[in-house]
Amino acid sequence: MVSQYKSVTRETEFDAAAKKLKRSPYEVLTVASIIEREVNREEYRAKVARVLYNRLDKGMKLRLDSTVIYAENLKTNTTSKQDRKSKSKYNTYRYKGLPPGPISAPGKAALEAAAKPEKGKWLYFVTVNFDTGETKFADNQADFEKIRQEFQAWCQSHPGRCDT
Repeated sequence: MVSQYKSVTRETEFDAAAKKLKRSPYEVLTVASIIEREVNREEYRAKVARVLYNRLDKGMKLRLDSTVIYAENLKTNTTSKQDRKSKSKYNTYRYKGLPPGPISAPGKAALEAAAKPEKGKWLYFVTVNFDTGETKFADNQADFEKIRQEFQAWCQSHPGRCDT
């Protein structure tokens, strides 16, 4: 696994990309680990990377279920209000910035997306359909609320799939 990581990071010039992003390679690796858990469709990975960097640059909390799921070792895709009260440093609902380390072993696609995020002003993303992986993006709170409501409707029509 380590040799594969070294091979991929050399091939993608990961360290140089991290420097260009004004991040450490470890920070970009942590972003890649989040992308690995948050996204299952290729076309969304680099956009999610951009959302994460935009939020970090603005000093916003990342507010990611994936980090809480990791911290609490949950077997679900979503978190409850109680889950999000976790005091773990991995809880990005509670603490600003990246978690203290990776939450998964990211694959090549996630590493590439984290190293080369898409250009954009997005601050939010929501996977609105767990079956298809469809993910929508917003650059303001009002649009985020609309896509969050779309996700809530999907959850209501698929009982037992979401812990909202």
